[in-house]
Parts: sequence; structure tokens; C-alpha cells
Amino acid sequence: MASSRARIRVELVKVHCFDTEDNLGGDEFYVVGAAACGDIRNVVLTKPLDINDQQTKMFNPTESVIFEGEVDMADTLTLGIAGYDEDFSSDWGKYGQALKEMLDSVNKVVPIPGQFGQQLIDVSYTAMSEVLKKIDPDDELGQLTVSRPISEIHAGDKPWPFEGGTWMGKWKYEVTYRITKIPVQ
Repeated sequence: MASSRARIRVELVKVHCFDTEDNLGGDEFYVVGAAACGDIRNVVLTKPLDINDQQTKMFNPTESVIFEGEVDMADTLTLGIAGYDEDFSSDWGKYGQALKEMLDSVNKVVPIPGQFGQQLIDVSYTAMSEVLKKIDPDDELGQLTVSRPISEIHAGDKPWPFEGGTWMGKWKYEVTYRITKIPVQ
């Protein structure tokens, strides 16, 4: 008999920079966002990683968990995360407070079908920016929004590639995230 519940963990593993957004040197790359499944909601915020062209950096394991919990196989997991290049240094000493404010904001979101992933990104970034005193919005480099039933989610490492450009230059990144899925009896 198939299990009706599963333990799910989604975590960031590493980021590879093919080309930085900043033409004058390296980027200060970080990820912000949230995930929701059933009645569990979680936020993620990584501190900036100094990264340059053709470098790969590992995420700090204490900052990398996007979602973790035991859920029904019929539940839907929604992820909404975005990668940024920090333009101006923030008050990262308020990291813990930022996580708390982000989770409080995410817990207040009423999901709009088809827009929930974007909502998770928007409220997470706004709450984080207010706490860390961002004087200017950082450059968004890419987004990942996923909404999928747990029964359709497969374990393993997944690529999240993104690229873009402005009049100042082009960038290209690939983040690897890992899904662990264990049936619960």
C-alpha cells in the first residue's frame, strides 16, 4: 500500500555564475523567498556570496532550507524564490529579525491561484528589505516559482537556470537545489 504522507525537504545546494550582472567585478548573490505546503510555510534568505565569472559557491547549510515538513501526498508544494545581486551593503546583523518578519508576512498571504509563488517572493523580499534597511532595491537576476502536488514531486538535484540583461550588461547563473522525499508510514 502506498504511503499517503511524505517527509519533504527542499534546500539550496550551490550557485554557478557563468557571467556576473556587474560589469565592474563580482556580484554579491543571495536568494530570498518562501515555500508553502498544507499548513506549513517557511522562508529562505541566504547571506550574499561574493561570486565572479565561472565560479561555483556552496550555500551555507544553515541558511539554505527552503521547505521542510511532513505533508499529505495530495497537498501541493508551492515555491517562490528569487536570486538577487546586492547593490548596497545591508544591515545583515538583523538577519534573524528579517527571517521573523518574512515568516510573519508569508503567514498572512491569502493565496491567489496561479500567483501564489509570485506572492511568496514579493512579500518575502519586501519584509526583508524593510528590516535590512535596503536604501535601493537590489537587482533581481531570476525567479523560480513552482506549484506541484507532492505525489508528482521527484527527489534529486534540480537545476534552476536563469539569465538576463540590461543596458549595463548580461548575466547568467544556475542554482542547484535538492529535493528529498521520504514516504512516511
